[in-house]
Amino acid sequence: MAYLGFQVLAGTGLTPRRMVTYVSDHDLKVADDATFSFVLSTARPPDDELADAPWIAIPNDASAILVRQYIADPSSERRPL
Repeated sequence: MAYLGFQVLAGTGLTPRRMVTYVSDHDLKVADDATFSFVLSTARPPDDELADAPWIAIPNDASAILVRQYIADPSSERRPL
């Protein structure tokens, strides 16, 4: 099964790392040209800056974005996006 996911991790220094946000390919609004966008930020941007992109809140100590893409069977599946 094809899969695309974005995981935001937070925590720096001696603070333990934790997952704070998760976005999967099923959560994304994909345009006709197969592109997508979303905004990760600590504060919500004005609507005119977001356009149609969804805003995803992250904490001030966000430290990494982990992107995973899996394709179990390349001969029968297509990329998730």
